[in-house]
Amino acid sequence: APARRVALTTFSRFPVLARHTATWSWLWQPGWSRRHHERFYGRATDPYGFETAPEQAKYRETLSLLGDQGVGRALEVGASEGSFTEMLLPLCDELVASDVSEVALSRARARLGEHPGLSFERRTFPLDLPDGTFDLIVVSDVAYFWAEDVLELGLRLMAERLRPGGRMLLLHYRGDFRAPVTGDAVHDRGVAIAHELAFELDADIVFQHRGPHDAGYRADIIRRP
Repeated sequence: APARRVALTTFSRFPVLARHTATWSWLWQPGWSRRHHERFYGRATDPYGFETAPEQAKYRETLSLLGDQGVGRALEVGASEGSFTEMLLPLCDELVASDVSEVALSRARARLGEHPGLSFERRTFPLDLPDGTFDLIVVSDVAYFWAEDVLELGLRLMAERLRPGGRMLLLHYRGDFRAPVTGDAVHDRGVAIAHELAFELDADIVFQHRGPHDAGYRADIIRRP
C-alpha cells in the first residue's frame, strides 16, 4: 500500500515520469497481475469461458444497449481473446482492443486478422492508457481486478478521455470471487463520478440470474454531454 500511494502521487504530479510505474500491474492488480494473466492464458485457451453460450448471450445483451448508431473511435479495456471485440468491431470506425496479457492479444489477432481501423495494444489498466480520446470506452469484467485506491483514479482518467457525446460502458459480474472490489462497488463508484462530473447516465441495468451462481451482471452507460 505505501508503494502504491507513492506511485499514485507520482502519477498525479508527473504524468510523463510515471509512464513506467503505470505499467507495474503488481501495484494495481494485487493477485491478478500481468504475470498471473500470462500464466492463466498460457495454460488454456478461453480460460474465462467467454465462448460459452451464457457469455455470448451476455455479450449480445450488452451490444444491444449500445444501439446501432455508428461509433467513431472506441477503446475496449480487457479485450481478452477477442470474443466481444469481434461483435463490437462492425459498429466502430476505429477500435483499440487492449488487454494486460500479450498471450490473450496474440490469440485475438489470430482470430480477427487485419481490419482497417482495428489495433491491439497490451496495456496495464487503469493507469497505462492509450493515447487520444474516444467516442466509446468499454470496461467489461475487468475493473474489479484493480486495487480500491486505484479504481476511482482509473475511472476518472477514462471518463476524461471521452469526447463530447462519448460513452463509457461498464459491465461486471456481481458475484464474489475474492477480487479486490466487487462489481457493484465498481459501478457505484462510476455512477458517483458521473454525477460529480455532470455526465449523463444513459443506462443502469441489472441482468438477474446470469453468470456463475446466477449472481447476475450490472451494466451502466455514462455519457459525456
